[in-house]
Amino acid sequence: MVFQDYIQRISGARLPIESDHIATESEILIGNVNRPESKEVPLEKLGKDGLFIQNTGKRLVIAGGTDKGVLYGVYTFLEKYLGCRKYSSTVTYVPQQKTIILNLIHDTEVPAFSYREELYPANARDPEYMAWHKLDSHSGLPDSGNEWGSWVHTFNTLLSTKDYGQTHPEYFSFYDSVRHPGNNSRGRPEAQLCLSNPDVLEIVCKSLQTNIDQNPGALYWSVSQNDNVNYCRCPACAELDQKYSAYAPGSIVDDLYQ
Repeated sequence: MVFQDYIQRISGARLPIESDHIATESEILIGNVNRPESKEVPLEKLGKDGLFIQNTGKRLVIAGGTDKGVLYGVYTFLEKYLGCRKYSSTVTYVPQQKTIILNLIHDTEVPAFSYREELYPANARDPEYMAWHKLDSHSGLPDSGNEWGSWVHTFNTLLSTKDYGQTHPEYFSFYDSVRHPGNNSRGRPEAQLCLSNPDVLEIVCKSLQTNIDQNPGALYWSVSQNDNVNYCRCPACAELDQKYSAYAPGSIVDDLYQ
């Protein structure tokens, strides 16, 4: 449908869509098609999102990996060989031409990264913009392509101030001579976890395992600090910082937030 729509927008011609019909001399073969040309597609190399574009005589082949490869192949063909552009979720350039002539194409592309995302919500969450630029997303339900079980700043979901703040303040950052087991004025954790406390590690691991068991289809799980710079300065954490940190504790943070 994407290919048909753009060809019509470019040329005014609406190509019919057939499913494995009798072979003809001139064909556009998209996806896993029962034709001799399909045997040349290196499916084992394409993985999930790789793409393959080739023209042989009067036949054009666009194929891809097991996930989004075919769709990526269509958008790559539109941009790379027909001059279309997708500048934003609302700005698309489609050149107008009555005749489309292709030079020889033999194009195989396999992404260097298995996951790609941009944090520009106005565009990077638009489905077509994402597919055009080969982007993934950490938001949405699994059927939308989201493979994240949890994404960024997850300490408080794994060991929360609500569950442990009053009963176990020792699980949270120590600085300014006291523990900080509560929330700030925005209702978010005021500090981090005390990472030298062995009970903290045990609780975080058990919570993570529970979450994984409840969402076994997720591929990515983030175990990461809360959204603040109030790290723990208790004697045990300070000793580890002194021993292992590449920079003096707090030096980079102080520079960034001055």
